[in-house]
Amino acid sequence: MYNLKQIAEITTAQFVGKQNHAINFYSTDSRTLLSVKDTLFVALKTARNNGHQYIVSLIENGVCAFLIQEGEFDYLPYEHSDISFIVSKQPIKTLQTLAAYHRQQFKMPVIGITGSNGKTVVKEWLYQLLKNDYTICRSPKSYNSQIGVPLSILNLNKTHTLAIFEVGISQPNEMDNLAAIVKPTIGVLTSIGSAHDQGFVNREQKILEKLKLFASCDSIVINGVEKSKLPPSTIEMATVVSEFDDADLHVRFNQPLLTLQSNTEKLEFNIPFYDKASVYNISTCIATLIQLNQNANQFAKKLLSLQPLALRLEIKNGINGCLLINDFYNSDLDSLKIALNYLQQQNRRRSKAVIVSDIEQSGVKPTFLYKQVADLLKQYSVDLVVGIGSEIEKHATLFNTNALFYRDTESFLHQFKSIQHQFNNSTILLKGARSFGFETISRSLQQKSHDTTFEVNLNKLTDNVNYYRSLIAPNVQLMGMVKAMGYGSGSAEIAKTLQHIGFNYLAVAYADEGVELRQSQINLPIMVMSPEEDALDDIINYQLEPELYSFKVLRSFVSKLDALGITAPFPVHLKIDTGMHRLGFEEQDIEALVKELKQTPQLKIKSIFSHLVGSDNSQLDAFSQEQMRVFENVVTQIEKGIGYPAVKH
Repeated sequence: MYNLKQIAEITTAQFVGKQNHAINFYSTDSRTLLSVKDTLFVALKTARNNGHQYIVSLIENGVCAFLIQEGEFDYLPYEHSDISFIVSKQPIKTLQTLAAYHRQQFKMPVIGITGSNGKTVVKEWLYQLLKNDYTICRSPKSYNSQIGVPLSILNLNKTHTLAIFEVGISQPNEMDNLAAIVKPTIGVLTSIGSAHDQGFVNREQKILEKLKLFASCDSIVINGVEKSKLPPSTIEMATVVSEFDDADLHVRFNQPLLTLQSNTEKLEFNIPFYDKASVYNISTCIATLIQLNQNANQFAKKLLSLQPLALRLEIKNGINGCLLINDFYNSDLDSLKIALNYLQQQNRRRSKAVIVSDIEQSGVKPTFLYKQVADLLKQYSVDLVVGIGSEIEKHATLFNTNALFYRDTESFLHQFKSIQHQFNNSTILLKGARSFGFETISRSLQQKSHDTTFEVNLNKLTDNVNYYRSLIAPNVQLMGMVKAMGYGSGSAEIAKTLQHIGFNYLAVAYADEGVELRQSQINLPIMVMSPEEDALDDIINYQLEPELYSFKVLRSFVSKLDALGITAPFPVHLKIDTGMHRLGFEEQDIEALVKELKQTPQLKIKSIFSHLVGSDNSQLDAFSQEQMRVFENVVTQIEKGIGYPAVKH
């Protein structure tokens, strides 16, 4: 697509290096690289992380092109190597500038979606409704941020005939950058709710900020807002979909019939979802289809085939110790990349298998398309490939030797008994278009059980985390408690999700839980709350961080470090008893504790913490105030004694 010198020229950044590498992929996450030789790793420094710390290991793994922030990484040792750098004062701005330039190279309808709720649902439903008529580029997952939007735009290529991008903001002026990048021709404003209200003076300001996205639009669809409250310039080009009397499309719903009434006509549709949010999201999709000159009679049947997004990336236990990942409501190249990335994160099984159907309506010549599919599966080190469909079967020679092909789903199921032994202790991704009926394959592969099952929705976990993040300051770190198998939710799976969404720390009760996480490729710092003496070797060998709550535990750990000849400061955490009288150093112990810590340079105090109990009232009661006094006094004494600050929690 571009080479490094072109990127530097487009963005007025500095190119450093001997090799002018060609770039096809862009990544800001060191864990999700697709193709190391033609990926530009964008090292971002944020309040929660610094991507520059991963550059050395990425170089060791074959990455050779980096966008870095000036002064954050010493690139001079690599100036005579094949490693090249683009050096920028603001890498995020550089990424955005490149994306804005790239967007200008394409003349096609571009749908820009913003709002508080429903952006991803509307985007995915529009994709489902339009995929047979267009070759569509759309935002992966919920890539709608200052970083996610440019990464989405850079996926645009000459095969696409329509683009659908979602855009999110959390405070004023953020939309200015994103609007200049996306430049949509059709704007969609989904429902406005309370999400990110704290970033704006009031709800009206939030609406006005989101409307900035539509400055370049020829038409706008607006969901659930009173038309009279919109700016006059917006009203002129807007189709307002709501229950309010002044709506351009007035919404009425009498299950299962959705009626949209305008001044000139009445449109009626049977729809498959009956909750209010879905009714409005479908109404928004219909209004958008009308803006694209789609015939209402033609898409009426398509509405009944809309699939809930919960079908995506659903995890089930499978036969022969396997794990199933169900993602069979569509099959296109972009969503295949997303699903393979998710598959790569689930690495607790011995091997990886992918059952994939024909890719429908891609707009790409089949030979080129299935070469891309085969290359993707190879890059993600898939051990067994099962192709289902006449087109993928025709191109079987493009795939590796460990691949099976079937004309259709029925043919696969007919021979399933003879091949099911090949699915053993594997993580199996089912990635198929809806027309192939992969539900039947999933049922065959799923572990048969009559017991009660507990299903964990990791997307909801992420939503919950993001909500609580919105309530705390950006510099507040997050520690996830994953002890007791993640409180029964699956420690490794929960930990992988928390690691992926940017948690700073994890905590377990016992060392063996931490060892299991390390063996599952969890590389976050892990605190062990109950460091038993016979587990100290594991704590040290697996780089776990013990909680020291007594002189006995402290001295045992220091003795173990001495016995192993470890002199470099080892990270530990101090537990303080502020009045609950369970575990921890008490206030009268602190002077002796500080004295002992001064004599143990092998320890690095990472944090000091205590369990504080408050009342049910809005004001802290007397006991709570006393706990706080003790804790603050203890922290001050310890930090003064050891000579450096520690995290308080």
